[in-house]
Amino acid sequence: MPHLPKFNSFGGTDGVYHYNDTWSFDWNAQLWSELRCTGLIPSPREGHAATVVNGVIYTFGGRGTNGMDLGDLAAFTVSDQQWFAFQNMGPGAPKRSGHKMVAAGTKIYVLGGEAFMNPGDLDPNLVHVLDTDLRVPPQPADPT
Repeated sequence: MPHLPKFNSFGGTDGVYHYNDTWSFDWNAQLWSELRCTGLIPSPREGHAATVVNGVIYTFGGRGTNGMDLGDLAAFTVSDQQWFAFQNMGPGAPKRSGHKMVAAGTKIYVLGGEAFMNPGDLDPNLVHVLDTDLRVPPQPADPT
């Protein structure tokens, strides 16, 4: 496995609290640092999944502090440490936690997991696909 300069991580739980902080691990320095993020930072959660497409980390679902499954999609632009929320996109994958996400090219695939409130909503044979060429966060304005 090639060594990348940094690894980013969002949220999670320590068994008592749910978090929505974003951290970066520098492989060379062997140090963690908390990032000072801007934008629409997702709510605290555990059991969510994330993947990277073209320098953007996409995160979906998980379980909130109230134990309910989440069905929101967010994006984090690594270059400027800004979070974006996707809203009113039409039908999407049902709320879930413990699922998997993988990127292939510009497409993100969501599969598996569990639904706390409506287990019948999750068809184990169904894979949800998001084409990030169609759903990308807005790019920051060029200051020049």
